Amino acid sequence: MSDKQHDDVELYAGDTWAIDGTLLDMDGGPLDITNIDLDWILRGENGAIAIIPDDVIIDKGDDPTLGLLVINVSASITTGLPAGRYSDTLRMRFAGKGETLWEGAILVQANRFGGISLRTNVNLTGAASSLSVDAVIA
Repeated sequence: MSDKQHDDVELYAGDTWAIDGTLLDMDGGPLDITNIDLDWILRGENGAIAIIPDDVIIDKGDDPTLGLLVINVSASITTGLPAGRYSDTLRMRFAGKGETLWEGAILVQANRFGGISLRTNVNLTGAASSLSVDAVIA
């Protein structure tokens, strides 16, 4: 595994995601991210973009010189993701240059509270047929 490859991360669709990270410089010390722009993206198995950088908030914390960050993705963004294996990439932009800082697998589990289909059959009094009603909770 390269030093830019992170361990697999397992998350649930429909949850708010908070992915913690620590960025290190070439000497293994904290990377000062004060003046660095960071982008995070999530792609599906086929390479299609699943979450764009504009839908993500990257929090550098109170002291960006420590290289600590949290990638925040709201539940409203993750709720529609199908279960599956995704890949994420974190890239920095500084002084007109870009560099990939990490990449790896995000294993998305099904939204346990979305897409619940409720089916009920109602027998109408005196009718020869029944009525089927579907409701979906998103």
